[in-house]
Amino acid sequence: MAPAANREETPTFAFGADLGTTTAGETNATTVILAPLLDANLMVHPAVAFDLTWGFIWAIDGQGSTGRVGNPMLSGTYRLNLPEWRLRASVGATAPLASYPLGPDGRLYAFDYNQTAGIWGLWNAWLWTPNRMAIPVGARVDRMFGSDGSLRAELCIAPVFGVRGDASGNDTFMQFAVEGGLPVGDHFELRPRVQIVVLPSDSVDRSQMALGVRGVLKTRYGDYFGGLLVNLDKPYGIFGGLERWGLHLGKEIGL
Repeated sequence: MAPAANREETPTFAFGADLGTTTAGETNATTVILAPLLDANLMVHPAVAFDLTWGFIWAIDGQGSTGRVGNPMLSGTYRLNLPEWRLRASVGATAPLASYPLGPDGRLYAFDYNQTAGIWGLWNAWLWTPNRMAIPVGARVDRMFGSDGSLRAELCIAPVFGVRGDASGNDTFMQFAVEGGLPVGDHFELRPRVQIVVLPSDSVDRSQMALGVRGVLKTRYGDYFGGLLVNLDKPYGIFGGLERWGLHLGKEIGL
């Protein structure tokens, strides 16, 4: 038997969850949107990981509740860790499980998907795009500053294709974000974030910008977080839009 130091490492599996929620006010009614986003990560090599992300929707109002599924996304990530830098490159694909029928129920379900996308400021909007599939290609760079924190930049481009129902044609989403990591003591970190999503060319609104902050509690059992994201402009923003925000609670996976 080979010495322990020379044995091949067993693949590492991790699981995380992010519960996003918001409210949407209408005439004499308020809808509460609960959108859990689940994430499973499998490390098959120190430099290679596979990730499965799948979201769900539960909308509650005075007349009852409705539930829908999002588009699951499977992606592969190549990792390169340097003394002060963390580099990530990824490519993925979604399965077009999100859908809604024609008629009054279809309009209700479309509302649920739109509000859920707004919880994340349209970040990874293809997870909530009915009757379409996407092939996101992304890159992430982290600059580490030791005990003084970190700075992260993310970029992703995703062609989206209509494959079901009345969805047709090709669209493209592009998204970019900058996020900081500010340690507060030994076990807590604040993460301010600014992000912008460039919408498909046929959209009435050209982009969606959002600001967020997340507090992360680091424990021996993993990282737990709570955060708030506020959309700034149309179509969901507090300035000229629908005043849409998202509250997030969950457990993180580090990639």
